[in-house]
Amino acid sequence: MKKKIIFSDIDGTIRPSHDVIRPVVADAIKRIIKKDKYEFVLVTGRSRPETERFSSVFGGCRYIIDANGGELFDTIERKVLYACPIPQKAVERMEELAKQYNLRLVMNVAADYALAS
Repeated sequence: MKKKIIFSDIDGTIRPSHDVIRPVVADAIKRIIKKDKYEFVLVTGRSRPETERFSSVFGGCRYIIDANGGELFDTIERKVLYACPIPQKAVERMEELAKQYNLRLVMNVAADYALAS
């Protein structure tokens, strides 16, 4: 039997504003996950560690797409299935442009992300 996939963002979708996830929403997600017909996938701009902590509220989900689509991670196998890191040269160019235009460049990287080669 083929599974159907339900993709959901976190902020403003299953978690309104800065509040915690409502119990009724967490319970609904738990019921969806228990049915073997569905795969529930979180899709977010957050980092992987943040997303995994968040998903623990409803028992976790197997796959997460984090970093604004930059990574697909299997939480059970504990491995990256897809990654699209920013190339080192692009980061260097962003730094040059930030200095040139007197801009502040902020990059948020989780400790367990691999660096681009």
